[in-house]
This record gives sequence, C-alpha cells and structure tokens, in this order.
Amino acid sequence: MQVAGIMYSEEKILNVLHNVFQLEQFRPGQIEIINSILSRKDTFAVLPTGGGKSLCFQLPAVMSEGTALVVSPLISLMKDQVDALKQKGISATYLNSSISDEAQKVRLAKLTNGDYKLLYIAPERISSSRFTNALQKSNVSILIVDEAHCISEWGHNFRPNYLKIKEIFNYIPKVPIAAFTATATPEVQKDIVKYLQMNETQVYVRGFARENLAFQTEIPKNKNSRLLELLNLHKKGSKIIYVGSRKATVKVAEFLNEKNIPALAYNGGMEINERKEIQEKFLKNETNLIVATNAFGMGIDKPDVRLVVHLDLPSTLEAYYQEGGRAGRDGKSSDCFLLYAKNDESLPSLFIFGAFPDARDLRKVTKGILDIVETSKNFFIQGKVTELAHKFNITSNKLTVILKLLNRKDYIKFYDDSHFLQYSIIAENDDMQKITKNFHQNRSAIFQYLYHLGKDKKYAQIDLKEIASEFAITLESLHSEISSFDSLGLINIQKDRTYSGLKLLRSDLAEEEVLDKLIQDLEFHKQLLITKADKVLDYLRTDRCKQEFILDYFGESSPEYKCGKCTSCVFGPMDISGIEDAHIHNYEKKISRKAIKDRELYDKISLHLPTSNSIDDLAKKMKLTNPELANLMQSAIEDGWLVTEIKFIPNDLIKEITNLLNKNSNLRLSQIRERLNSEVEFPELRVAVAIARMKLGV
Repeated sequence: MQVAGIMYSEEKILNVLHNVFQLEQFRPGQIEIINSILSRKDTFAVLPTGGGKSLCFQLPAVMSEGTALVVSPLISLMKDQVDALKQKGISATYLNSSISDEAQKVRLAKLTNGDYKLLYIAPERISSSRFTNALQKSNVSILIVDEAHCISEWGHNFRPNYLKIKEIFNYIPKVPIAAFTATATPEVQKDIVKYLQMNETQVYVRGFARENLAFQTEIPKNKNSRLLELLNLHKKGSKIIYVGSRKATVKVAEFLNEKNIPALAYNGGMEINERKEIQEKFLKNETNLIVATNAFGMGIDKPDVRLVVHLDLPSTLEAYYQEGGRAGRDGKSSDCFLLYAKNDESLPSLFIFGAFPDARDLRKVTKGILDIVETSKNFFIQGKVTELAHKFNITSNKLTVILKLLNRKDYIKFYDDSHFLQYSIIAENDDMQKITKNFHQNRSAIFQYLYHLGKDKKYAQIDLKEIASEFAITLESLHSEISSFDSLGLINIQKDRTYSGLKLLRSDLAEEEVLDKLIQDLEFHKQLLITKADKVLDYLRTDRCKQEFILDYFGESSPEYKCGKCTSCVFGPMDISGIEDAHIHNYEKKISRKAIKDRELYDKISLHLPTSNSIDDLAKKMKLTNPELANLMQSAIEDGWLVTEIKFIPNDLIKEITNLLNKNSNLRLSQIRERLNSEVEFPELRVAVAIARMKLGV
C-alpha cells in the first residue's frame, strides 16, 4: 500500500497493533477499515458498541504524519480515550469546556508544533476563533467524526452542533474523512456522506448480528397469560419488560406481583432517588424483573439478561433492537419477544395521526409566543408544557413537538423540566491537584468543569441535563457527584431546582418565509415517524429471518443469512391479517372507533362549557350522568384536549388540591376528599383533581 511515498505493509500495520496497542489480532472487519483510511480514502464505518471502533481510527492516526482531529460529542469519552492512548505512549489530548484557559493555550501551542497524534474536540469548539487560528497553523492528517449519526435529522440522536463540522475545511486543506457510528440506517448513512461531502466513500457495515439472541414475534390470545408463561420458562437470569407508557409500568408490575412474581416498575416520571434505587437493585440482583418504559437502559449493562419482552409496539426498529439487545450480553442464549394484540391502541398511531401538529397549530403557537413576549416585555416565558398548552389553547403533545422543533432550529431555548443548579466556588486554584488526585477520572473532569465555569463568577448556573448528556452519565449520578463537592466544601450550592419554560432567541419567528420552512420541517418529521413505524409492521409481517431483516435495515444484509432461532426461521411467516389495518397507514380506522369519538365528545364539552354554570347543567346538555361526564372530562384534561377554563370549578379548590398533591402526589380521590376543608361531590372533585394534576404535571 503506497501513501504519500510511505509503504504501509501488512507487517508494519501488525507491528503497530502488537507493539503500540498491545493487541494480538484484529477483530473481523477492522483491517479493511484501517487499510481504507491509510489509503487516504474517505471512509464510513458502522460498527456496534464494543465492535472495536476506536482502534479503526486510532491506529491509522498513529501511522499517519500530522495530527488526526477527532470530533466527539461526549466529554467523558474524550478523556477516557486520551488517557488510554497516553498509557500506550501515544501523544494525544482533548479540548473542551472542562479544562482551564491556560491549559487550552498550552495545548493549542502544542497542536501547532505538531506534538499530538490525536486531538479530540467537541463540535462547539469549531466556533472558537482561538481554536481555528491554531488549526490553520497545524498539520491535520485525518478528520475523524465519531457518533456521526448526530449529523442526520433521520438519525435517532440529531445534534445541531454537528452541522458545524464541515466548517473545519474553511481553515485547513481537504484531508480524508473517516466517519463512525454504532447505529445508522442506509438513509442516515447517505445523509452523513452527503453532508460531509465525502468523495468516493468506502462504506463498511459490520457486526450487528447477535447470534445468541432469538427474536420472537407473537400475537397471543391474551398478552398477560403469555407473559406469565414466558416468565415461568425463564426463571433463571434477569428479565426486562418494556411497555409504552408510565401508567402501564405500574399496572403490569402490580399484575405480576399479584401473581406472586416480584417485579418493580420503572419510568421517567419517578423521583430521581427512586429510579436510582431500582437500578441498583437490578444491577445487584436484589430484583431480577423490571417493567419499564424506554427510560430504562442508560448506564445499564447487565450481562445475564435472559429475556426481554415488548408488550407494546415499539416506535422504531432502532429502539427495538437497542432494547432487545440488552439481552445476552454475556454471549449466552437469550430471548427477545414482541407480543402484539390485534386490538392494541398503539401509541405510535395515536401520536402520529392524533397528536402531531399541523400548520395551523404552528402559527397559533408562534403568534402566542410573540404576543406574550411583547405584552410582558420579557423574553422568558415560564411554565410547564401543560401550562403553556393551556395558554396557547393546544394539546400538550402537539406543543411539545413544536417547541422541540423551534429549539432545534435555534428560534427558542426550550427548558422541559430542566434541572438547574446555581453554585459558587470555594476551592482555590492552588489546591486543584491535591483536591482531584484521589478522584476517579470522570469525577475529576466534572469538578474541573464546574471550577473553570464558576471560578471568576459570584455565582454560576448550570443545566444538569445538558452536562449529564455531555459526560454520558445519568442525571442521578451527576447530581450525586455535585452534592458530594458541596459536602466536601469545594463548592457552595445556592439553588437546586427544576425549571420549565422557553426563551425567545429570534424575533422573526412569525415571518411567512420562516413559517413555511418550519411547516416543511414538521411534515418531514411526520413522514419520518410514519416510515419508521411502517418498518416495525414490516418486521412483524416478514417471512424472512427476523435478524436478517434487522441487519438489512442497518445495511448489513446477507440474503443467505438465517439465525435458525427466530419466529420466521422456526415457524415460517407470521399471520398478521388484520394488523395492517390497525397499523400506520390505516390507523385512522382505529382512531375513528375510539380516539375520534372521544375527540368529538371533547369538542362538544368545549362548545357547551362557556354557557354551563355547573356540572349538572353541562351533563344535561351532553345527555350524560354526572359521573359519566366527570370521567370524560378527566380523560379530556389528561389527554390535553380540554384546555379551556372551567368556571364552575373554583380556583380555591384547585389550589387546595394542588397543595395536597405537592405533599403526596399518590393520594387517591377519596383521600383527597377527606383532607379538604369543604364538602365536594365526587364528580366535581374528579375534574378539579385532573386540573390540579395537569398543572403540576403529575
């Protein structure tokens, strides 16, 4: 292999592998990727977590002349990889917000001197003039983009900051690009290659097959009965049951416990400490069965999970394969079941067709934001999504989609129960080395991040959600670390609170040209959801090997591949006649049976509410009993459809109930009634409690 006058023989490559990286041999697929990069070709590689991705770019970086620039989104990943490289005698460093200005100056000077083989940066660094000035004086050998799926809006973790990456070529000559990801469908792959302007790209997709897993799809007569059978067949090892809603986690866990099968519910609505306790019990084998939403998984790497069951249809194949893939990480045989009932009220359907905003909704929200800002003379609008939805007269689900879109396009900054912490620095700079020498790597990096952010300020404020994402740790772990710094007297925490609301960043939000582009973006994402949900149905329907179907979805297909364990391989094609009518393109039929009927009733309530003086009055107009009306109004409020004022429910009553729920959100209706200062009939109470819970978001 000839590169810029240097011959990279197989012997030289193996010599670096053995003597520098201390490895005996390459994993399957690695040598082809390494050869491609060393040949100065633009290279795109899709390798699953644990597939040896880092070696594929680190070895060519060591063998190339100059400094390889590695763009990575995670601060902790940078530090861990740099420390590991240094232990191997490889000169490497990183630049991010966790290091001091002085240290950054030193590292940039070394970069221009050519002292590093690898430099890790976050994409935000590309906006720094100090960095780009140094970059222009440097000899960059390769541009390496890690977690490259963050570039694509088709990807599952789109990060707008990744769109800055191609700006690097404003400061350096064109060099080979090597892009890596663990999850990328062919659409995402094309998006990445196109955006980075990669030429004659060599594409490698490797390692998605999980030969120890059996992927099963079933339509049981009764899902609960089948679940009990599966749990009885899998008594050894740990089990995870995934459901589509927070309520379902509690309901299914209660059902199992009633059947003398100990199970714990886990969902994102639980308190931080409660979630942390459940995770620890699972990891320590104090419980071996969890019923969870997709909130369960980050930081969970348990080798002995023998069974993963999905009781509700997952929204995407990416999510299903990621969640099912938590089984059998020790390499032993494990099962992944997807149970589907023909009468399911599928969550993706209701979201896409019943709760996705349209152009009218977008115009209503953008106008509402500008009106509030103009009236209050304040660019901040505080309130939870449910409260803001009430202000804008729109459902919570629709508003969330719109606010996330506006946030992604930098028209607003959206805070969705963001956990803010305000602190001041107590520790002196001279004590830094002594303070951090006994800290583990991540803990040291977190403290240095806080120190350099707050050292010159009376108070510094941070968003814990954002920092937890950067350090790739859970919010609970980050909060625990920062609290320990306060206990050690290193910092002083002033305020620790959650905050919801938005900040207007651009005043051109209501201009027609802007709105037209945003409407196109909404339609794009709606079609994306439909496409991804359709693929889940195709997965159920296919008579191909289930695992081969998934491999094909990720671009690693081999038509001859047969796992020999899945439903298709063992039993042949699955009869899902009737499911297609229930799925994505015909979901209107299912909605028309229930959701549209409910919505018509909700609209009727909204029509009669302004002229109704009591629940009795409204019930007569609706031709319902008082309890029937109260149940319907509760559902309308919980679903976000009823957002108008209800004048016959006193504000004082709502405030009193809100105070009770603030102290204990698990109070039942009868318990709330007992604690009230005045007698309230159950129908009125049910509606008042629904309003209070909506305002609290519980």
